[in-house]
Amino acid sequence: MSKKVSDILDDMAALSDDDTELLLSALDHGMWDEWDTSLVGGLSIGFGPVEVRVAVKSAASFVKYVDNKEKT
Repeated sequence: MSKKVSDILDDMAALSDDDTELLLSALDHGMWDEWDTSLVGGLSIGFGPVEVRVAVKSAASFVKYVDNKEKT
């Protein structure tokens, strides 16, 4: 079942400062990894949902790596 955008935004608003920083860093990492530009840069040049979704998938992999690294 898909979450509604409002639910996702509520989840984001509930993040701690550290988790918000990790989220934004991961999205920036994903944008660099896939498109060789920052999150802000990609959004400012008009990247759309498809490009952002690709960067989000890369960001998710990055966060999983960080989470696994912290467990070891």
